[in-house]
Amino acid sequence: MQELLNIVILARLGIASKELIAAYRSAYEKRLNLNKVTEQMLADDFHVPEIQVRPSLLPLSTNERTLHIHVKATDSLVQLKQLNIYINDVPLNGLNGIDLRSKRTALWEQDIAVDLSSGINKVQVSAVNVSGTESLKYTSNVVYTGPSKLKADLYLVAVGVSKYQDASYKLDYAAKDAQDFVKFWQGKRDRFGAIHVLPLINPDAKRDKIIGAKTFLANADVDDEVIVFFAGHGVLDDKETYYFATQDMDFTHPASRGLPYEEIEGLVDGIRARRKLVLIDTCQAGEVDTGQENNEAITGGNTPPELSVKDC
Repeated sequence: MQELLNIVILARLGIASKELIAAYRSAYEKRLNLNKVTEQMLADDFHVPEIQVRPSLLPLSTNERTLHIHVKATDSLVQLKQLNIYINDVPLNGLNGIDLRSKRTALWEQDIAVDLSSGINKVQVSAVNVSGTESLKYTSNVVYTGPSKLKADLYLVAVGVSKYQDASYKLDYAAKDAQDFVKFWQGKRDRFGAIHVLPLINPDAKRDKIIGAKTFLANADVDDEVIVFFAGHGVLDDKETYYFATQDMDFTHPASRGLPYEEIEGLVDGIRARRKLVLIDTCQAGEVDTGQENNEAITGGNTPPELSVKDC
């Protein structure tokens, strides 16, 4: 990785401060953590599971919506954790794939039925072992030429909170932004077969109702499109975990009724639709690089003051 190369070069040249080298080291370790990789996995004896797919050569094209494949995953050293099936880089069974950990096995075979999208389908299969190492991906392209919708349906979830239970956190435009977002897409009716809308505005923007939106999104078909929009406050707890501030969230304890990013992502994870987009219009919605020493190394100690939640 580029961060590790920077660390080695700067350390050997001896022209960089310890703080800058520490900042690069922290960025490198964070990148590994985000990708669920450890330095031990990058050693010379790096070990990966193996995957086999039959038929080894999938058809170039088919008018059958469902593709049947036989998958064999093996690992010579440790047990398997999960099996991943991707279509056009979208994990069909969600980010956690098909669970194999409970099988307690280093060999797994399974017949799998995969629904194809209209047009080109990049079909990929991989296995992950309990050490978190993913196999090389089997990859093949299949074009689906059979019947399909003339126009995709659009499924839209719009969450907006301006009036919080704690009135001191009131916002002026978040709820309106969500409503205007819906109006914008309703003005594009000619692009879609149908537009399905679930607005969750102000009192309806509570944690249970937002999580329940996945039932609504589960109605979307393979070729349909999904957009989920959030507007409101976004906060970080003392562990730098992001929460979308639901209408009744306790701002002193966001974990109580707030919505963490993992649950926002979970709304679209594993649903049948493969064209899906999540938009979050809040403070702290971007990736956070924590650590006072990192900020000082990058900015020379002139770090800007923290933005308060009420300023969002």
